[in-house]
Amino acid sequence: MFSVAYMKPFIPRAWGAGRCGAERRRLDSGPGDRWPAAAGDRATEGTGGSRDHTDVVRSAVRDLEEPTREAVLDRAAAEGVDHDAAGRVLDRLRETGEAVERDGVYRLL
Repeated sequence: MFSVAYMKPFIPRAWGAGRCGAERRRLDSGPGDRWPAAAGDRATEGTGGSRDHTDVVRSAVRDLEEPTREAVLDRAAAEGVDHDAAGRVLDRLRETGEAVERDGVYRLL
């Protein structure tokens, strides 16, 4: 690597030359107003604070007395999760060992 003594003559030219005070202050101030302040808000806009599909399916399996596949899918649909998406989540929970299915009834482990 280069030593500090070698780089010292280049530093003033690289950082200071040709920049007026206003431009230097703008660059030194950080992103400020140039970046959207509500980028995170826009990313979650439209979700209405809803829970994750997996959480909805888990709570349906946990809360229902007889959590059959159709009962879980109907409960998830009532909370805004598509039948197909809820079915995929239920299959994934079973495949990963988070839920078991016996005689058509699901239970969380």
